[in-house]
Amino acid sequence: MELKQMLLADFFLVLGLRALISLLILLRLIVKLNEIGRSQLKKANNKDFKRINTIKQKKEMQPLKILENINQCDL
Repeated sequence: MELKQMLLADFFLVLGLRALISLLILLRLIVKLNEIGRSQLKKANNKDFKRINTIKQKKEMQPLKILENINQCDL
């Protein structure tokens, strides 16, 4: 009877350890996916900022182009 209880206790101990290891692996995977998500978000934000800056630059250049066109027409 005592051997049976020891084997049962060992079984649940091993089962618990396997569950703990699985949870740690899952937690590590979640952290890794979170890091990947953050890096992708940073890349997307950088692309948006670059796009916004190019749009601003184009808008700033438009009056200069109009002036250049007027000057060329005068010649």
